Amino acid sequence: MKFNNIYIPVLFLMTVFMAGCSDWDDTVELSPEISEGNPAVRFINENPSAFEHDPLASASFTLTVTRDDETNALEVPVVVVENQENGFVIPNSIAFAAGSKTADLIVSIADGAPKGIELALEIKIDDASSNPYKTEYATYYGKIIISDWADYSTGTYYSWWSEESFTQVLQYSPAKEQYRFRNLMSEGVHFVFTWDGENEITPVPKTIETGMVHPTYGMVSATTNAASYDAGTKTFTFTRKWTVSAGSFGEGDDTYTMN
Repeated sequence: MKFNNIYIPVLFLMTVFMAGCSDWDDTVELSPEISEGNPAVRFINENPSAFEHDPLASASFTLTVTRDDETNALEVPVVVVENQENGFVIPNSIAFAAGSKTADLIVSIADGAPKGIELALEIKIDDASSNPYKTEYATYYGKIIISDWADYSTGTYYSWWSEESFTQVLQYSPAKEQYRFRNLMSEGVHFVFTWDGENEITPVPKTIETGMVHPTYGMVSATTNAASYDAGTKTFTFTRKWTVSAGSFGEGDDTYTMN
């Protein structure tokens, strides 16, 4: 009888366990089937996913998509899953030209989009036109900050390097609490610094590649070793050392006087 007292509870537990396994089997999902001729449209891996976009440089940014068969022209629907604060304008579809393996999806910055904060963006290719087994993904996940740089002043900039004076705009970002001279030395090269409104000025970073290339020694770099502000004349002074791979070209003062 002692044997029976042990056997019956064990049998009961085995029955419960088997019933639980049966429940698990019911939740198994089959892998999706891909129809013949599916174009497998997806976003390339090189698309930026977390970045800051400057609307002063461009009112839009581009995402690239690819497909398997480029023989014929093709247009596929685009589904917007998340567009935080309605910060972006996304086309309803994307079109491939015949013979083209890739196409550009142009995402525009919406009027009134909040600036200086991170905005989530999730876009996917219509399921009927995508293939989940590809190494690239049919869904794009982005975290984008629309920069809030705005003009702070207009003035005259003197460059020690070029020995020239020219009109230059000084900009300010409330979100970053930084100032910058946009495209100061070359297109896309900005000189950024913090300023307390008096005489405390810190370049960010101290050394930058100017975008100017010496025909023999390569890229020219500028290091700001000192900076000051004269409230009486409303003039900034930046003492910079200019260097290339072979050494320094010397050190001199750039100035910027606000109008």
